[in-house]
Amino acid sequence: IQFKEISDLEWIFTGANIHFIVLPKILYLINNQIFQLNFAFYNYLSLILILLTTIIFLIKNNKLDFSLLLLIVILIFNGKQFPNFTQASNISWIICLLFIVLFSCNYKNTSYKNIIYTSFSITFSPMTLGIGFIVPIYALIVLFFLKLENRIKLIYFLLAIFSLSISYYIPHSQLLDPQNYNYLSNLFSLNFYLIFFGVLSNIYLPWLKNFGILGTFIGIFQILVILKILLSNFNLKKVRFFILENPYLIMGILFAGLVALTRPTNLATISAARYSTGSIIFQIGFWIFVFHNINHFNFKKSVLIKFLSIYLFVLGVYAPYFGFHWQIVRSNFEAKIINCFKNNDKIDFCKKQAYEILMYNGDWYEYEKFSFQIDSLIENKKSLFRNTNK
Repeated sequence: IQFKEISDLEWIFTGANIHFIVLPKILYLINNQIFQLNFAFYNYLSLILILLTTIIFLIKNNKLDFSLLLLIVILIFNGKQFPNFTQASNISWIICLLFIVLFSCNYKNTSYKNIIYTSFSITFSPMTLGIGFIVPIYALIVLFFLKLENRIKLIYFLLAIFSLSISYYIPHSQLLDPQNYNYLSNLFSLNFYLIFFGVLSNIYLPWLKNFGILGTFIGIFQILVILKILLSNFNLKKVRFFILENPYLIMGILFAGLVALTRPTNLATISAARYSTGSIIFQIGFWIFVFHNINHFNFKKSVLIKFLSIYLFVLGVYAPYFGFHWQIVRSNFEAKIINCFKNNDKIDFCKKQAYEILMYNGDWYEYEKFSFQIDSLIENKKSLFRNTNK
């Protein structure tokens, strides 16, 4: 948008690393044209989308136990999501979460309205972020088990193949070194399995690297619980029922597989805040599955759910880099940058200060490009310079 090296349309359909983020880029263009790159736009939009996601889930699942619904609301609207709410690029995660819930609530219904919701989710979730791949992948799996008209199955099948193909091929065809993206080789790495099981329990973990192994053990335990329930009185009908009735659980597992395949080198991935969205999906599915399949120990089950709800609320609101702490630190940095530009005539000094803060003292983004963009924002009175005399 700033450099104008290519047209806006071409830019929309250009991959970002290995992602095909068409919908977020359209939002950036809207923000640029209407709101002068006011990034508070994404804060409010994220909150609206997460509220909409919660409402859709509650309306469609109102027969669930109240304590379970309370846990799910706390999972969706969790303090660990604050970095996603307040960083513009991370709105992709919130949009995908909405698509996943929208799909899960409508894919078995054959009304015209529900078919539109399902088709839209299958098509556009992979064009929002990599996590969105789990929607068309799961759609392809359930098509073998759903009792739908053949024409509806054909629509879902074609949309899933189209969205997966275009969302994978376009960004990967633009990579400078495709050799570095041989994902299947990561299956032979220990990190693949540590991250696969660990990221499932991401939402329970502080944003600290050393907690990653704890997350792996929690994830392994939860998978073992699922397998124990499935293997008791095992039969093919039970497998079909499991696949059709547990979309969140299966999509959460698919998410963990995608992350472990594509991000196997850094164990900090396990507890990173941005991956909490996929963990939320899995945990929603896991606790619904447990409630439906473990009928005894109801009192203990209810106590456990209440304990988890309190723990997630406290962790999300008060833990470092989440909730209050995240917002306070972010606001202080933002005020420091804005005040520097507002009260200091040494623009170059303020640019360097802003660069160090925004890039976390790294140099992975060229300073010359950053400096040019600040100059462009000043000249066009956009973003933090909308109401200044700079």
